[in-house]
Amino acid sequence: MSGDDPLSVLLPALGDHNIHPIAKLAKSIPLKDKRSLSPKEVYRAYAGKVFWREDTNNSDSYTTVRV
Repeated sequence: MSGDDPLSVLLPALGDHNIHPIAKLAKSIPLKDKRSLSPKEVYRAYAGKVFWREDTNNSDSYTTVRV
C-alpha cells in the first residue's frame, strides 16, 4: 500500500471501536481508479492488522487466553 492509498492512511487508526462506522463510510471514499473503497477492503485490512500484527506487545492488541 502506498501513501496515496486510503487504506494505508486509515490502517493505523482502525480499531475495534471504529471499524464498523468506517466500513459503512467506505463507499464514500474515492480511489484513484475512479471507484470507491469497499467495506470488504476495510474489514480485510483490519483483519490483517489484528491477526497478523508483528508487535503483539502493543496495548491495542487482543488478549490471548492461556490454558
